[in-house]
Amino acid sequence: MDPSPDQNVRIPWWVTALDVLSAVVAGLLLRSVVSDDYQIRFTETLEISLRSSTRVAIWLAALLGLRHFLWRAVPWHARVGGTLRALVRSDALRAAWGPFIVSRTVVLSAGFVAVNTIGFVTKGRPAWDLGSSVLELFERWDAWWYFRIARQGYLYRSFFDPVQESEVAFFPALPLLMRAGRVVLDVNLWLAGIIIVTLAFVWGLTYVYRLARLDVPPAEARASVMFLAFYPFAVCYSAVLTESLFLLAAAGAFFHFRRGELWKAGLFGFFIGLLRPNGFQLAVPLGLMALLPFARHRGWIPRTEQGPVTNVRWPDLLVQLAIAALPILGMLLYAEHLDRLTGNPFAFVEAQQAWGRKPLGILDILNDRWALIRTEGWSGYVDLHMAEILDGAAALLGLAAIWPVTRRFGAAYGVFVAMTVLPPIISLGALSLGRFTAPLFPIFLWLGTSVPSERRPYLLAVFAAGQALIAVLFYTWRPPY
Repeated sequence: MDPSPDQNVRIPWWVTALDVLSAVVAGLLLRSVVSDDYQIRFTETLEISLRSSTRVAIWLAALLGLRHFLWRAVPWHARVGGTLRALVRSDALRAAWGPFIVSRTVVLSAGFVAVNTIGFVTKGRPAWDLGSSVLELFERWDAWWYFRIARQGYLYRSFFDPVQESEVAFFPALPLLMRAGRVVLDVNLWLAGIIIVTLAFVWGLTYVYRLARLDVPPAEARASVMFLAFYPFAVCYSAVLTESLFLLAAAGAFFHFRRGELWKAGLFGFFIGLLRPNGFQLAVPLGLMALLPFARHRGWIPRTEQGPVTNVRWPDLLVQLAIAALPILGMLLYAEHLDRLTGNPFAFVEAQQAWGRKPLGILDILNDRWALIRTEGWSGYVDLHMAEILDGAAALLGLAAIWPVTRRFGAAYGVFVAMTVLPPIISLGALSLGRFTAPLFPIFLWLGTSVPSERRPYLLAVFAAGQALIAVLFYTWRPPY
């Protein structure tokens, strides 16, 4: 939905950049008026001090004057007002709010009760006092690593030992956002992280709805959002972890790429390459979204009914492939930083060994589990590997979804699921696959379209019960994670 008053006006990208910059300066002006001698501190030695709101007002007036002089078709105030009205009236936001509020209530309530009744099993209560037992639920598992990186960065290492736990295993996008949130919102790093992951989850749900609406009716799009929000392993969206940002970036990149809004898709793609070790893999489905329509137009492969035939020129294809490759660029930038830090550009891969994530091979894992079942019985296997059973169920759902997702929504969607699910299964078994499958929106698009409307409440009830169970385990430091 175009927020401008004139729906036929196409607003250039550089005007959008000026509008965003003006909005940021307007926010700084408001902060400088409310907070006397407001300071923005980036590091201990780098800070910006806003001692005069008059000076900031002059900057804002200069930006708005330049913008008005260069482009007058849609005034800045009309653009901002239109954007806010479009946001409030957005069908996508209305579809996201309900599932978000109810599912987060289930997750945080179950976690709060579990912490205060069952208690912790292996670790103590979070050391950082946020003044709220509910907010402290967000301080779980890898959240401490992201907080540590945001606070002190990646420490220089003259040598790298892959068997020792190290911050190099964690990509920098979330810590950088936490630092930015601390600067802009004037809160501590933990609160900044909580705000970021929560807003990213809501925003990600809106993108899932908008993406679904490109192919399915509103009722099925809303069902897809609900299945995603109540998925048992969607507990990870209520911790300072990367899943909510991964959902947002992946769904946003898919949506804008399909609509031909390449610079927006490129921003999300580049960001996801800096977010997680597997983020660079998004380049493959994005590349397929460029290549397959081009190949159909040329007659190289049979035409299908999935979307219009586009990309008829080689220059267009090359531009889209360059945009699709931006997730790889993001990953390589982090690898280059690690090369200077440790001498090993791919230290983040080897660092996984410190958490027991060693390539064992699926056959070795199956043989080991079968030997255990023969000696201890199924009850012994369940007692020792309940977390693996839960993760295995998520792995089976991901595997089962690959073909129907491909058939219903296209190869790019199916490949996205396969590239996320298959490598961990082949090399690591079902370890952490529940968390890996949580942001895989094509699975939930498939469920939203394939589950009959009269049966959706039953599946949602099962998901909600499973979500409460996982929340109890997750927040009391028990596997699976």
